[in-house]
Amino acid sequence: MMTKLYLRGHRVPQAFGLIAIAVCGAIVLGTTAIPLPWVDGTYGAVVPFNVVFALLFLSAVVLFYTSDLAVWEEYSPRSWKTQDYAFLGAAYLPLVLLASFGNAGLWQFSALSLACFWTLSLVQPPLHALSATLFLAFAQCLLIVALPAKFLPLFWKPTLWVTLAASAYSLVIFSIARPKLKRANLR
Repeated sequence: MMTKLYLRGHRVPQAFGLIAIAVCGAIVLGTTAIPLPWVDGTYGAVVPFNVVFALLFLSAVVLFYTSDLAVWEEYSPRSWKTQDYAFLGAAYLPLVLLASFGNAGLWQFSALSLACFWTLSLVQPPLHALSATLFLAFAQCLLIVALPAKFLPLFWKPTLWVTLAASAYSLVIFSIARPKLKRANLR
């Protein structure tokens, strides 16, 4: 009974459903790119599908940590840190497995998106931080169009050190932002 209440209260089925869609989409389309021909009439500007799926992953994580039950948990005398870190680890596991099979883009873009979101949630309510993260991702896609590819190799070719650094930074910032994030009432 308690497990069912916990899963429903945190919207775990919906969150893992979004993660499953992101991972399946990354398996099918992740390494391909979306051409942006409307900018200059050529297909020179592209955005990887992994960026889109990383934003879906971000939405799943935000869905879990901003649920009504998360707010109540943070005000309870019991510590829920273990469960919060367990969810984050379980959410990252499919991304790491996918990276081990050759598609590290989803893990890298998800880690960068989460790092941006956790950082913004230190100074903004979660809904504003999510909107700002989505806006920054959109602005980054516009930079791809405006700048030659040689100026943006860091974010568009998955590299292990960037992924690990973003994941570590994301974990540290999450540990700082977690109480504030869970106490924020979105309604």
